[in-house]
Amino acid sequence: MCVSHEPMGELGPCGGMDRSAPAPASRFVIQSLRLITPDVALVDAVNNREFAGVSRLSPVLLVLRREGDVWKIASLRVMAPPKPWVAQ
Repeated sequence: MCVSHEPMGELGPCGGMDRSAPAPASRFVIQSLRLITPDVALVDAVNNREFAGVSRLSPVLLVLRREGDVWKIASLRVMAPPKPWVAQ
């Protein structure tokens, strides 16, 4: 997946990728959340990607912005190189 470089851009498929191949499952596990203002939150999380019984963990920092009743990712940064793949 690729992130648009536009402000408040969306996450979507990258050009030139084999879209018939299954994508790894990915989820964010929140470690801490701090409200900077009522409409802006700073989130420390771990991105856990799993594919074919192998898991990869990457610490990330997200800035979320509330638009109405919806929270959107304003910024996402991987904080360190991902740890090596490990069998489950």
